[in-house]
Amino acid sequence: MLNNLRIAVLESHALRRLFAASRWIFGPAAVIFLIIAGVRARGAFHAIAVGSHLASLTVTVLLWASLSLLGPVFTWLALRGTSAIIPYETALKIYLGRLPAKYLPGGVWQTVSRMIDLHRIGVDRSQLSALVMLENLVPLAVALTLGGACTFVIGASRLPALIAMMGGLTILVSVPVLLRHRLLLYKSRFPLRIYFLAVLTSVAFWIIAATAFTYYWYSFPSAHVDVSPLQVSGSYLLAWSAGFVSVFSPQGIGVFESVISLLLKGTLSFGEVAVLAVGFRVATLVADLLAYAIFLMVRYGRRILRPNRE
Repeated sequence: MLNNLRIAVLESHALRRLFAASRWIFGPAAVIFLIIAGVRARGAFHAIAVGSHLASLTVTVLLWASLSLLGPVFTWLALRGTSAIIPYETALKIYLGRLPAKYLPGGVWQTVSRMIDLHRIGVDRSQLSALVMLENLVPLAVALTLGGACTFVIGASRLPALIAMMGGLTILVSVPVLLRHRLLLYKSRFPLRIYFLAVLTSVAFWIIAATAFTYYWYSFPSAHVDVSPLQVSGSYLLAWSAGFVSVFSPQGIGVFESVISLLLKGTLSFGEVAVLAVGFRVATLVADLLAYAIFLMVRYGRRILRPNRE
């Protein structure tokens, strides 16, 4: 019995090391693959990019930057459900202050650093555990549900779309049960009203995110021939979901681009769509830099004005 337990522990550690190693291996491999695809498709991509609409690209960046205001709302609501009363302004400061960590290798450091900051201001481990569960399962469930619904409505790949939609709804229904089990030691129940508001916040988040991607896609006139906005939005949400659940790929690099290339490949080749998908990562990076720059200006502006007030 004891030997079996030791073997199980060793196997679990081995699996963790394997997954950790696979992330470091797959990430660079995916980047190399995308670079090769980009080089092969550079001529067609240049032709597409030349006719791009700057106004639509600007809307893309602004929409994505606005998500930095909405993300902390989810954190604020989730913590309230665990009886941790953290002001929205505090959640916003932590979210924006740790935004650069999002781009560190591994793809988890923004979450890790945010949890450390929240723990320092009094949020205990049980509450943080519930928050991490909510921040991982609810966005995934909502993205699957909305992406599946959009794809099902347009009549493309109805069976996979239905499976994705039902899978997302199943996760949404299961989360309150998981939370009840997780918060037993805390001797509290997560209010369903708060959970419903958190789900609505995630719905709003993904509608804005999918709209941002649609604006980005429609910035290139040659890319959206015979592709409806609903199909673009649904494909983005399903591709993001696929990238999110791929534990071997940091931030879904390679998986997101591959899946969306399969879903949106029409008049463009696989490589051309993949390069456009990579371009969206660049647009979101610009948006995050914009949000972080505004955060720094506001923070240092307050520091400058504070002595004058005294």
